[in-house]
Amino acid sequence: MESDTVNISGKFVLHLDVKTAGRIYLLCDHVKAPLYVEPGRTYEVDFPRRDSSRMFNANVDQEGDLNIHFLHNYDSSRIDTTELNWLIIDYNLRFDDFWRKNYQAFIVKRMKLPLDSFSRATVRHYQWVKNTYFQTYLSYSMASTRVSTLESENILYRDYLANREVGYDNYEYMTFFNQFFEKYFYQFTLKPAGSQVIPDINEHGDVSGLMNDLKPAPYLGNDTLRELVMLKGLYENCNNKEISRQRMVQILEEASKKSRIAQHRLIARNILANITTLRRGTPAPPFSLPDKNGKIVNLSDYKGHYVYLCFGKSTSPVCLSDLKVLEDLEKKYPLVQVVSIMTDEKAENMKKMLKQNPKLR
Repeated sequence: MESDTVNISGKFVLHLDVKTAGRIYLLCDHVKAPLYVEPGRTYEVDFPRRDSSRMFNANVDQEGDLNIHFLHNYDSSRIDTTELNWLIIDYNLRFDDFWRKNYQAFIVKRMKLPLDSFSRATVRHYQWVKNTYFQTYLSYSMASTRVSTLESENILYRDYLANREVGYDNYEYMTFFNQFFEKYFYQFTLKPAGSQVIPDINEHGDVSGLMNDLKPAPYLGNDTLRELVMLKGLYENCNNKEISRQRMVQILEEASKKSRIAQHRLIARNILANITTLRRGTPAPPFSLPDKNGKIVNLSDYKGHYVYLCFGKSTSPVCLSDLKVLEDLEKKYPLVQVVSIMTDEKAENMKKMLKQNPKLR
């Protein structure tokens, strides 16, 4: 993750080592905005002002849209129509217009013909574009729309998944993949052909056995696709009480080390981190923060003690009340170390609160 500080004029600069086109997120003061980036490109963007109608919780990241300036080699008089964001925005505007005109056809489930016509017209309109990422984006944007029109699964598989490379780095491909295989893993376990999947996981907990159990499933004849669906299925079922959590972790750990596909090893590691972090019985993640005097305090400093973490805000009366209760608790139970983390944007707020409440340490 790259970062920079917004200066007093409101500007910032990021340098990214981008080897292939892809979608990234820029985060600024809890506003998260997507941006498509390509190697060798320079982007001039700015974040829109906060939208009070959407920002219901100031401490939660909210997704927004960047203002992107499509300059052609810094020539403000020309728009670079080959730039990936420009192409995607242009397509999305065309699709929005098509959707508005044909929304009733979607409601009555007669969308196939209009969508086919729009698809052909779109292919003709952008046939001059040589950007492979954009062409994949077009194809799988259309695929996702066809899912919502209840297109036959066999046709969707044939047109968008069979004999095609997995587009790990293409946002629209992965969106379609997740739509197509949503709850697919568990639904297969309910069928006679998949009845041994969960028992085998719970008894053996190994990748090869699970991959073999999934082989009879429709659309999973390809080993790469099958392993990706396996990882997705395990993640979707991480809270399924029918499946041994220990065995699930065992399978994911094996996949994270031994899968022949680098992206799958990374996905398995990410799933493991997601399903094991901050769960009962797992180690707390380490952290370091300055105390009221600016001294760095580490969680490891409290090793051997029971630690009670309290998050609050110095300006909140409710948090102040909680802190006073916890102060008494710590005196009563000396083995318990209360660590209060203030989420104020300014340290002055915390210092002011402590000055007004000298009994709090």
